[in-house]
Amino acid sequence: MKRSILYLAFFFLSLAACKKNDGTLTFLSGTLTIDSTPEVCLYHAPGEVFFFRPGGLQASDGTPVAYYFTDPLSGTKDTIMTAAHPGTAYRYEVPDVLKTLKINCVGFADGSSKYYTTSASCTFTVVDSTLNSGSLRDFPAYPEDVEETFFGTSYATARIGGRCWMRQNLAHVTATSGIPYEASPVMRKVFGGYYTWREAQRACPDGWRLPSEEDWMDLAHAAGVPEPRAFEPFPSGAGALMGQATFNGTRLWDFYREVSITDASHFSALPVGYAVLVEDAAPVFADMHGYAAFWTADEQDGQGVYRYLTGRSDVVHVALASKDGLALSVRCVRDVEMP
Repeated sequence: MKRSILYLAFFFLSLAACKKNDGTLTFLSGTLTIDSTPEVCLYHAPGEVFFFRPGGLQASDGTPVAYYFTDPLSGTKDTIMTAAHPGTAYRYEVPDVLKTLKINCVGFADGSSKYYTTSASCTFTVVDSTLNSGSLRDFPAYPEDVEETFFGTSYATARIGGRCWMRQNLAHVTATSGIPYEASPVMRKVFGGYYTWREAQRACPDGWRLPSEEDWMDLAHAAGVPEPRAFEPFPSGAGALMGQATFNGTRLWDFYREVSITDASHFSALPVGYAVLVEDAAPVFADMHGYAAFWTADEQDGQGVYRYLTGRSDVVHVALASKDGLALSVRCVRDVEMP
């Protein structure tokens, strides 16, 4: 599927060349557009291949317009569309480097020095979804962990308190349930999926369930909270539920003196934020690095109950939200099998 990606304000920036207008040069007319096949998003895996096709510029005197792309690593310029070779696509294979890359495209009048050049850029981040050897590193691992596979994805699971918990966010995303971070498929196994409350009720695999407030109180005991109460904030324990990790070399939890991140419970919550869902619009993701939020199985006053942690406080908060307007992380739990 082709899609003009120039018009995403955060994604492309069109500019005139930084050359002083001395009255002798003319701007090309039109707007530099770039179609991509397949569609480009904000995060991509090494080895993915894209074909970029530029267009949209004209010279007032009919001079043919040409385009070149610049490789972000080597700086090599590839002229891919000229009067002699119209309609050529720029082939780009995502390299195996865990960093943010910017591909530049420049449009210019072919064989004429009467016109300014016009440029646009495409920016995305390269992601390897392999845990602790790819983009997400330093995720805590413990000898008691048991690896289990659900829906084709492996998870670390462990006994925490009187329950068995998944230590990673559920990552099972389908056409009708859940979305990956910034709608980028490669992020599904990195941060897990984001689900509405209704989706979360049926998201866990067979034998597992979405945790209730009762399950969260048991988890709070494991985090050192002496008398947790259902549907009330737990006055402490957030730091014991947080795990420290890095994404492409950047620490995920922002540092605040108020919270000591120990992951004493082995729950290992990461601050991957949430998504606000607006009808007929793309999800808006927010509070990365500062907010970990999880749906519970409970509801009150027609709204879903969720638990959340912030790096600014050791409190384990509780709140209500629309069952369909907010997408949060999901952790699944099951009862411990007795010997």
